[in-house]
Amino acid sequence: MLRRFLIFASIAIFIANLCECDSNELRDALDDIRTSLNISSWNTSLSMCTWAGVTCTSNSAFLSSLTLCTTTVPCGGSNVMGNSSLPNNATTWSIIGRNLTSLTISRGSFPFPDNAATLLTMLSRLSFTSYSPTVPMQLPIGAGYAMTLSSSNIILQGSSNAGGANVTSMSISSSTVPDLTNIASLMSVTITSGTLGTLNWTLMTRLTSISISSSPTLINGTLPNWTGTNFPALTSISLTAIGISVTPTSWGTITTLTSIGITSCTLLNSPLPSEWSNLTNLRSITLSSTPMTGPLPDSWASFVNLTIAITGANFSQATLPSAWANMPSLISLTISNCGLRGTLPSWPSTTTALTYLGLPNNAITGPLPTNVTGWSKLTTLDISNNPINGTLPAWGELRSLTTISIFSCNITGSLPQWGAAASPMSTLKTIVMNNNSLNSTIPSSWWNMTSLVTLNANSANVTGQLDLVGNATRLTSLDVSGNSIGTLCNFTVPKSLKTLVLQNNLCTGQHPNWTAATTLALVNLEGNAFYGSLAIISSSSLTTLRISGGNQFTGSLSNWTSAATSLTELIASNNRLSGTLPAFSKIVTLLL
Repeated sequence: MLRRFLIFASIAIFIANLCECDSNELRDALDDIRTSLNISSWNTSLSMCTWAGVTCTSNSAFLSSLTLCTTTVPCGGSNVMGNSSLPNNATTWSIIGRNLTSLTISRGSFPFPDNAATLLTMLSRLSFTSYSPTVPMQLPIGAGYAMTLSSSNIILQGSSNAGGANVTSMSISSSTVPDLTNIASLMSVTITSGTLGTLNWTLMTRLTSISISSSPTLINGTLPNWTGTNFPALTSISLTAIGISVTPTSWGTITTLTSIGITSCTLLNSPLPSEWSNLTNLRSITLSSTPMTGPLPDSWASFVNLTIAITGANFSQATLPSAWANMPSLISLTISNCGLRGTLPSWPSTTTALTYLGLPNNAITGPLPTNVTGWSKLTTLDISNNPINGTLPAWGELRSLTTISIFSCNITGSLPQWGAAASPMSTLKTIVMNNNSLNSTIPSSWWNMTSLVTLNANSANVTGQLDLVGNATRLTSLDVSGNSIGTLCNFTVPKSLKTLVLQNNLCTGQHPNWTAATTLALVNLEGNAFYGSLAIISSSSLTTLRISGGNQFTGSLSNWTSAATSLTELIASNNRLSGTLPAFSKIVTLLL
């Protein structure tokens, strides 16, 4: 009885150590691969579930994933380039191919078996790394799989064979790009570095996306003349850091395109293609750090629902066409660091879709347009760092504007009465207008803009008083440093303010009244001539207080202990403060 129990126990232990892969036929198939590739790490006395690189399904006796010739699954002993090879046995690949969804081969030059290509019909993933078979190969049929080619060089047997491969996506890096012609199932191609052999692919009927990057060497510095006939489903082309010098005019026939992106193609100095205006479905053009030249094509005015973003081009001889101001559905336009010249055109009401206009760092001059009814939905206007040399219009039509950036534009003269009935600017949150030549005051109506959060007007040659700042109930940041505000700077600080920068403004007398400002975090009054006692700032958020450089504050800071619990920086040198310094618990920088 005991002996029978021990026999049953031994059988139970043996069965427990088996896995789904340990069927006789699958073991024979894997053993064929083990023998052919000389995989010494696969121990035949153990369950195949213990073999590195072997993964089986949990509910059947079939192999689901196989990884070969890696550091953990070495092939051919110590020499993967030796006589080892994959078997070409039809039975072996029929058994393995029943449920295999993933195959990875790393390192080697052995041929890829034709029977494997024919019988691996369930593949969803195929990956080759440092694998370069010495003879042309046939791609597996698969079930619609993603293929990855890394540091490898494969030559396909021919377009007729490639056409039977159900490859849906191809990701290629540091490899020679094979001829993908006639792979009808291919929907996306991503190429990163490596060598581009031929891109004269044809009949890519399902291809929707092409991305090529970091491949500086192309045949004759040109791209092939792809057409809408060859690529009837293509929607996206992305080119980054490749050595092209011209974009083919034939691309204008690929009317399915919705997105074109060209980045860091430093040899591409041809004009913007007017033929792109035929791309009636185009929704996005992105050109970055690529020295394409003007003129800006008038024909592009036919685009609808378009976003254009161009930075780092060479438009030194170009202006913004008035036709572009008539694009009925232009959504966003960015032209930055391009040397764009001339004045901005009027923007009539036909272009009411525009929400973003960014033209910074160019050579645009004034006067600025006054007819901008087409900007009624504009939320951001950035014309900073342009030699405008003119005044700022009222622009009462800008009913949706939230951000305006006009710094370093040499804006002169009186500022518009924003916040008044004619130009309420009720949605405006951020104004950045530093480094200008205003020689005028900030209108008192500005403090009536109900959404104003940030005003940066440092070094803008602002003069006059800021007497109604307290009306700006949502203002959190005010920087008017480096101006000539004048003698009276004791305006009321709104309760919402967190940052107050008033340095170098010729201010004298009492400092601003911050009695109600309970959220102040930074106060900078340096470089003025304030005098009198320094009122406590009752804000637990205060971290920085700078009052040195010409001020003559008197009195004591001894009663600040409970009011400055977060203070980390106090710069108060050359004042007339006296008494005991509080024990600020978090102080890091102290200069008295």
